[in-house]
Amino acid sequence: MTEIYLIRHAQAEGNQYRMMQGHWDGDITITGEKQIALLAERFREISIDAIYASDLYRARHTAEAVQKYHPLPVQCDRRLREIHLGRWESKFFGDLKYNEPELIEQFMKDPYQWKLDGAETHMEAGERLYKAIAEICENNEGKTIAIASHGAAIRDFMSLVTEIPLTDTKNLPPFGNTAVSHLYYADSKFKADYINDMQHLGDFQMKPWSASPDMRSVAFEPEKDRKYYIHCYSETWKSAHGNLRYFTPEPYPITARAPATFLK
Repeated sequence: MTEIYLIRHAQAEGNQYRMMQGHWDGDITITGEKQIALLAERFREISIDAIYASDLYRARHTAEAVQKYHPLPVQCDRRLREIHLGRWESKFFGDLKYNEPELIEQFMKDPYQWKLDGAETHMEAGERLYKAIAEICENNEGKTIAIASHGAAIRDFMSLVTEIPLTDTKNLPPFGNTAVSHLYYADSKFKADYINDMQHLGDFQMKPWSASPDMRSVAFEPEKDRKYYIHCYSETWKSAHGNLRYFTPEPYPITARAPATFLK
């Protein structure tokens, strides 16, 4: 029998800005770093024999939380990646809701019917993860392993393990950042002990992802949007310095109009 701790990665840029991450390789946020620190403490007293992770940075870096008290290498496996989203990779949810409302609604609420050219289906992602984790378990018979992967892929996998449909969001909710699921693998079968547990975050648990506002990307016109552009920079300056002392607005729109210069 193999014991498994399956972990979703910490908050990444795509989570914060509500982007379709997929195989897009974004960074971990400041909040994500705090989550990783709390996750490390959860695993301080748990015996771990091997650590695996998706090769995407947000999963690899999250796996380092387990590594903090267990000096083991993080073994990367691209089969543990997130569902591949084709042309939707790195797109804002707001853009997709605006440009492809029916398809994004289907992705969220009718996952078995959702299909996109060049992308994986939820079933394909779940089966990919299932095969990868089963092979990892067979190679670690009798051991306890930690695996860092991704939210949608983990949920697709757990649907196969628990036989809970993806449409049942009450019993199989979206997995939170650094959520831990505990499973056992024996006789070529998985058994879930608990799923989507975030007790290590305490009061630091994040609001549901759906509660965050959606953003859209809109083309910027330096002359037409000059006033708004300066306003954005002034608010950023105020946030960083506490006041607008020494803030000079004129260089910002001038820079926006200037052609980009690349150094070789």
